[in-house]
Amino acid sequence: MQKFNPLKKTHGCIDLGLLHYAVTSDGEFIEVPKFFRKSEYRLSKLQVRLAKKRKHSRSWKILKCKIAKLHQLIARQRLDWQFKLAYHL
Repeated sequence: MQKFNPLKKTHGCIDLGLLHYAVTSDGEFIEVPKFFRKSEYRLSKLQVRLAKKRKHSRSWKILKCKIAKLHQLIARQRLDWQFKLAYHL
C-alpha cells in the first residue's frame, strides 16, 4: 500500500478566464478557440443566399442543408477541441 505524501505535487490548478480560455498553475495560457469566427464568413454568405430564395423551393432546401452541415461542423470542431484539451490537461 502506498503512503500519502502531502509535499509531493500531484495536482495542478486551472483558472478559467475572459481573456484566455484557461491558465494552468504551470503558467501555460490556453487561447480561446475561434471555430465560429473562422467559419463566420462562409455561414453569412450562405445565409444571405438563402434569404433571397423562395421558401421551401428545391434550391432553398439544398442551401438549408448546407447551412445545417456547416453548423454541425463547427459544433463537432468545438467538441473535439474540448476532448483534446481535457486529454492535454
